[in-house]
Amino acid sequence: MDKAVIHYYDKGSGYMVEQLLKDAIEKVNKEIEENEKYKKELEGKVRNIAINITDGKQYKFRLENNKFVDFSEGVLESPDIVVTADMKTMRGLLLKEIKPMKAYALGKIKLKAKLEDLMLIKKLL
Repeated sequence: MDKAVIHYYDKGSGYMVEQLLKDAIEKVNKEIEENEKYKKELEGKVRNIAINITDGKQYKFRLENNKFVDFSEGVLESPDIVVTADMKTMRGLLLKEIKPMKAYALGKIKLKAKLEDLMLIKKLL
């Protein structure tokens, strides 16, 4: 097992989900930077995103200037996109142990967003 993964487990599941979210954001930001088509799709978009872990913490971040920024713990007043799941489901999604469509079909994840914004979430998960 990777040392980083062991470190996540040592800190508990909540820490693991938070770190996995940070890692996913970093990965997507790198993909955006390297992919002109993706940059064009996101150009001019500003979105406030909330991740609500029903048995854990709430997180927030923003899409701005073709980049996901300002990841932190906390509650957003008026999010444009809301993803709600329990810790086990979110961890499974971020580790690619469960597919987003399956989690959605089983009611394990709830999404609140405009149709055009659902693709942003797909890239993240």
